[in-house]
Amino acid sequence: VDEAWKLLVDLFFATPPRSREELISGIWEAQAILFSASSQYGRKRGQPRTMRPIAVRAYVIRKFNPHPTKADESSVSWAKLADLLFLENGKCPRKIRDEDGTTVCRVARHQYNSPCVKALITAVSHLHSAIKHDRIPV
Repeated sequence: VDEAWKLLVDLFFATPPRSREELISGIWEAQAILFSASSQYGRKRGQPRTMRPIAVRAYVIRKFNPHPTKADESSVSWAKLADLLFLENGKCPRKIRDEDGTTVCRVARHQYNSPCVKALITAVSHLHSAIKHDRIPV
């Protein structure tokens, strides 16, 4: 919106007045900027708000529990981490979207290929990318 605003202000309040063609071209450019920034058309899916704190916890747990013999590996597996972070009263309450619709996980122990583990890995990788993007030392 700020970019489109600056463009429109420059168009309408330029010291030598702009020609009709320049005004129309600039208005279309501003409209294209606003269209691409529209939440209905240009916004991409992001991380659910509920996954952010879990991703931070998972990142910290894996970062500070290194594997004794393998470099860049953690001694805590993703499945174990999903069990630690998601299970409530012995069952996983996460809702999972699949081809059949939305279901509740309800497992007592996650497998390495379960949707909850995949969601956790994705959330942590998005967090790691955001850390790198913000130039925070890892």
